[in-house]
Amino acid sequence: MATSPINPVNLISAIRSCSKDHWWNTGKWLAYTVLCGFLPIIIGLLLVWIFATKPVNWYDFVVHGEFVIYSAALIAASTRLISKDTATFPFVHREMFTLIAILVLVSCVALYSAIKTAILFSLQHVNDERIARFSILILIVSLSFSTLVFLLDQQRIRPDVIGILAHQEKQLDNDFDKLGNPQ
Repeated sequence: MATSPINPVNLISAIRSCSKDHWWNTGKWLAYTVLCGFLPIIIGLLLVWIFATKPVNWYDFVVHGEFVIYSAALIAASTRLISKDTATFPFVHREMFTLIAILVLVSCVALYSAIKTAILFSLQHVNDERIARFSILILIVSLSFSTLVFLLDQQRIRPDVIGILAHQEKQLDNDFDKLGNPQ
């Protein structure tokens, strides 16, 4: 009998059936991704803090589309995890996750294109605060989405075999009990 998650069509059940190991690996992935991914901004802020002779606005590290590029990269990497097939079972709600990834990626492309157009044409009426807010929002959405995708992918590539077998045993017991007494 093939191994499968307890309820592969239900996203909540799929998340609940993730083991501590799945969550731990996902947490390590998230920490590594955030720390290493934002290293250029972290070092840039540190250098500005050390060497700045005048006050620096933190918007300078956001309004040029830096967070949008990070968001697009996270989503692009997630689409590979969503689309790949494994020997265990398919990705939960693959179509829904693909649609969300496309929508977020299109939002990233649109925002980055608008930012670059404004910079190239030296538009004076660009709302830096709105760009910063939307960039941070899209980054939070991208990080959350990518974390969930990684967690569900961990479950696919490292299924909780003991839990699956226990569920199958319980299902067999229930099926056997439904057979009734032989006559």
